Amino acid sequence: MMTFETFDSLLSQPFELESAEGYRLPLQLAECQRACAGGPPGGFSLIFETDVQPHWPQGTYWLHHPALTPEILFVVPIGPPPASGLMRYQIVFG
Repeated sequence: MMTFETFDSLLSQPFELESAEGYRLPLQLAECQRACAGGPPGGFSLIFETDVQPHWPQGTYWLHHPALTPEILFVVPIGPPPASGLMRYQIVFG
């Protein structure tokens, strides 16, 4: 089961997204945030960063990390933060 604690322990580590066609996108886990007060119990979100282009569209992708069983998750590109040059992607668990 994927939990906040699982991902919080993997901050700054490399991950990969894999498309249905088998393309892979290297990412780094940049943030792991609990849901806001009033949000779903146990809810959390993950923010990943990458400098790889072109950017991938929102959709379902396999998420890979050596310590986790691969899972198909819905991923949303949220754009780069100011002056970073890195693309950011978000996954929300709720």
